[in-house]
Amino acid sequence: MVAGLGAANWYVKPERARTWLIGMGTMVAVWLVVTLLGRMKRTSSQTESEHRFVALSAVTAGLMLVVSLGTSLVDAIGLGGGTLPQRAWGVAMGLMLMVIGNAVPKVIGPLEGRCSPAKWQSEQRFSGWVFTLAGLAYTTLWVFAPVAHAADASMLACAAALVLVLARLAWRVFKS
Repeated sequence: MVAGLGAANWYVKPERARTWLIGMGTMVAVWLVVTLLGRMKRTSSQTESEHRFVALSAVTAGLMLVVSLGTSLVDAIGLGGGTLPQRAWGVAMGLMLMVIGNAVPKVIGPLEGRCSPAKWQSEQRFSGWVFTLAGLAYTTLWVFAPVAHAADASMLACAAALVLVLARLAWRVFKS
């Protein structure tokens, strides 16, 4: 669905292709992370809260992108109603990102068979802070920046957060 909406937006407004590519790439990255986590860790060792959190996070990311791309498409074909709905949606998505970031360190689960508990909690705290700050940046951009720039910059804030977390995870995995 994200790819279809991204392609439709690209067709209607090709000058904003960068935004659509960032959105589509972010969803691909989210599903890659979910898939890699599922392969790296036996599902039986996940707590119910961990499993629900990962699934809910992926679904939330997809819904956020679908609504964002859908709103952009509606505006591009001339059915939108000004900037207030766009700003409200941007602020809501930023707040959701902050809530997810706040929840990350609280979903710890069993620590046996993993790296040391301190390292694992450190990774979760880092991820939580990064996503909370990305949500704050996202919200701030939608409140204060011009709408034309807020869309691109907020997508970059999300992508940067994802890259930071994945880079730290890769560094930790390949370091050990």
